[in-house]
Amino acid sequence: MGLEAHKILSGIEEEMKERG
Repeated sequence: MGLEAHKILSGIEEEMKERG
């Protein structure tokens, strides 16, 4: 769970950064 959650959070953060 922790690892999967971390992966999901990382993906969201990257998307937010790309959107600016």
